[in-house]
Amino acid sequence: MKKLYYSLRYFLGLQKKKFLELLDYIFLKSKLNKIQFFKKRYNNRRCFVIGNGPSLNSMDLNLMRDDVLFCSNSFFLKFKDLEFKPTFITVEDHLVAEDNVKELNKLDGITKIFPIDLRHILANTANTYWIELRRAWNNKTREKKFKFNIEKETFYWGGTVLYMNLQLAAYMGFKSIYLIGVDLSYSIPKDADVRGSVITSNSDDPNHFNPSYFGKGKRWHLPETDRMQESFTNAYKELKKSNIHLYNATVGGNLKDVPRVEYNSLFE
Repeated sequence: MKKLYYSLRYFLGLQKKKFLELLDYIFLKSKLNKIQFFKKRYNNRRCFVIGNGPSLNSMDLNLMRDDVLFCSNSFFLKFKDLEFKPTFITVEDHLVAEDNVKELNKLDGITKIFPIDLRHILANTANTYWIELRRAWNNKTREKKFKFNIEKETFYWGGTVLYMNLQLAAYMGFKSIYLIGVDLSYSIPKDADVRGSVITSNSDDPNHFNPSYFGKGKRWHLPETDRMQESFTNAYKELKKSNIHLYNATVGGNLKDVPRVEYNSLFE
């Protein structure tokens, strides 16, 4: 009887989620369609998709001042070190959105792109664009997590916000995409509180360019580097099919399968 109860509750929860997504589509379609403004807008140009690893601190990021940049999450902590502001900032994790809502909402001079299911957390400001991000419902089917199809303004979750950013870059028409700051290395501090898949920090963050990134009081999900690697590998293969070149310009790091280029050589 208990098994039937939980099965029914799961089924009803799933139907509720589908119903809410249908309402999003019906009532918020105009907001979703705003992203079409960027479709093929940057044909044949290059861009940089920025991870937030500690390796960023050993790079001269101001070399990218004339390029289009996709940054994410709490990269705004790096703005004070830059002579310019990146083009786009994205968030897909609800924990990141909730813990940084004030900072994200007040950002100006930068285009913000968020999944529509974060609309109850993040403000719909003039410089905000919303997208449909399909999140995995069936964790047993790995291939459902890593789709890569942007023909209908639909984007897919892949275990890292950078996977979403790569899809956005392809959608916008970029010919060459360079990854930086993708260190793909994480450690969980011994004093962190871990409950299920959610970690709450009680000390400085050792995994990102700024110790306050996921510092004391900030929440983050257990890092799954294998899943992230699978996402990057899949993105590389899918982009290649469309004759879009993906390169890894990270200083060091553990990212595999994506061809490496030396960062400074891109500005000679």
